Amino acid sequence: MRSVGARLEFMGVSDYRAPRWPEDPSLVHIDFFVDDLEEAGARAVRSGARRFDHQPNAAHCLVFADPAGHPFCLSLIDEVG
Repeated sequence: MRSVGARLEFMGVSDYRAPRWPEDPSLVHIDFFVDDLEEAGARAVRSGARRFDHQPNAAHCLVFADPAGHPFCLSLIDEVG
């Protein structure tokens, strides 16, 4: 996945508790826009992400958790806007 003019940095938190999606209503997450949802999803899993069972909009958006449990979405670019 490529970014254009963007940078994200993360830091560890000693008492971090991963949110439970979709149970936690105040959940904040990042959306990454991709051209090919299945290819990007497979790449995310190969990189250590876990795909959630609950996928409310799987036709254009997939929800994952990174290895520490932070949620993120992969969304099709053509669905934006």
